[in-house]
Amino acid sequence: MRPRQVPARQVPDEKKRERADFIVETKREMAETEAAVRALVERVRRGEGGVAPRALARGRDARKPRRKTNGA
Repeated sequence: MRPRQVPARQVPDEKKRERADFIVETKREMAETEAAVRALVERVRRGEGGVAPRALARGRDARKPRRKTNGA
């Protein structure tokens, strides 16, 4: 794939936000973004926010069914 083709194949930001369990804004200072990520990780470790720690260890929320893909 050529570099110019990559943006055309990316999922739009709006769709990513619809699918996301958590959103960390990155249009701020690096220290603020890092603090937000640390706070989010702690919430998830405590089981807050709808994601159980064991599901996090498996890389997904166990309550959500896996999305079917069309193989593309």
